[in-house]
Amino acid sequence: MPMRRTVIFAAVRSIPKSVTAETGPVDQIGWVADLVNSNTCFPNEQLCPSNPARLNQKLGANGGTYGPAEAADLIRRGYNTNYTQAWYLARTEWDPDSGDINWKRVAATFGALMRVV
Repeated sequence: MPMRRTVIFAAVRSIPKSVTAETGPVDQIGWVADLVNSNTCFPNEQLCPSNPARLNQKLGANGGTYGPAEAADLIRRGYNTNYTQAWYLARTEWDPDSGDINWKRVAATFGALMRVV
């Protein structure tokens, strides 16, 4: 009989406090990086066909964070998506013990939903 693994999801403050919702390398921080780095899947190969956008806003030509060559390399390696992450996946919920009322700051929330095996 195959061994069963229990997967528990818990809010963990794993993102550095200096990182905001809009910053961080796409190959290190976020749900796309989590999927690609764990070899779970490659979101660039599963773009939403009904969304006219074909690139993550950080990889696009209009205000992208990366230069054309670096963006092309990240896309080739799978770090691209045209899906949008919900706030609850990225932040879980506000942490009243943080002393911060700005929910856009990572420090004011419990942080991303993480998998604990």
